[in-house]
Amino acid sequence: MAKAMRMSLQDLSALDVGMEQDNQQVNREGQESGVVFGPATQDLYNADQWGMMALSGDPNTTRNPFDLGSSRREPEVPPVLRPCERARNLGPLLMILHSIPLSRAALLLFGKQLVKDYGIAPSWWDKELIFVPEFAESSQKQDLQRILLLLECQRIMAFLDITSPSGRAYASIENLVYALSASEETYMDLAHSDFITDSEPTANFLKVWSLIAGQYADSLVIPSAKAMSDKLFNSWVSLDRPAVPEAHSTTATTMMEQKFVNLELIITEDVHNMYGSLVGALDNLLWSEEPDAYLKSVADVFVISVKQDNWLSGAGVDLPLEWYPDRYTKPFMKVMRSRNRRRSEILDEIQSLRERRLQIAEYTVCTFQSMTKYFGRITTNS
Repeated sequence: MAKAMRMSLQDLSALDVGMEQDNQQVNREGQESGVVFGPATQDLYNADQWGMMALSGDPNTTRNPFDLGSSRREPEVPPVLRPCERARNLGPLLMILHSIPLSRAALLLFGKQLVKDYGIAPSWWDKELIFVPEFAESSQKQDLQRILLLLECQRIMAFLDITSPSGRAYASIENLVYALSASEETYMDLAHSDFITDSEPTANFLKVWSLIAGQYADSLVIPSAKAMSDKLFNSWVSLDRPAVPEAHSTTATTMMEQKFVNLELIITEDVHNMYGSLVGALDNLLWSEEPDAYLKSVADVFVISVKQDNWLSGAGVDLPLEWYPDRYTKPFMKVMRSRNRRRSEILDEIQSLRERRLQIAEYTVCTFQSMTKYFGRITTNS
């Protein structure tokens, strides 16, 4: 490479810049003379005529891709959180939660200061861990793991603020994911079996944060913080299942209740073709068939993750500008079930009409072919 650079520079030093471009001479194995590097002036160029030029400035200087100059936050432009391989949806979720006043205030713990010194790290935005002096003095590892998650949530919410003193346009959530993984074993001791099983990191984050924030609510002296953490992301679904009546009991159904923080909706091709909208897909999930299910309690911030079963990008359904979860509560269950039954009947009628039209089309073709053969025989006999 160094030899090629020297040879190319020697060629360039011998160029006669006063010659007209149209009368360029070719020398030294095709290296063109009289070349002036600048804006293109022709539609086509000879690929064999080329030259290498030294970069301006110090060629040994490498540009830092994380330099603030290349990632400076623009005025009134919201910052972003870089994707994390271990939790792809967590960054976008945090940006959405930051845009909701209630969840933003909750993740900031209403401005409550957890430690005296939050520490500082110049490359925190690029996943550098921040050393907190109080952590070094404590021997309670579990408490440190739990509070680290709350600290990182506060830092990220503060970073995402438009008024943040940070000049960065983006930051990493690696520290938060680390704190989440460190807290998972601990929070399992706090979690109850009434949670719907969900291995999605997004759901795990919402569960862990709710449990830890609720646990620390009393010590943080935040009014109604525990009630808020219980209801912020947690919803309850009730399921009526037929049951065998016990002796001396007239109960014909048994009630099952489960708590969840993230309603995971997988869009199949059939759901996409039949419903085509988020509302229709949710109707199909909760109301399509027995047993009856309804939302007993709806979270203040209701999280839904939508993805296609073929792993394509996009939701695969139309998303409404407004959505009312009340339609899935018990008072509306009978109305919605009746509505959906009627919808199913209409769809069955439409399918029946399509099949009838197909039969008529096939009959018409067969009849036309028979008539053609009939008139063909008449013509032959004539």
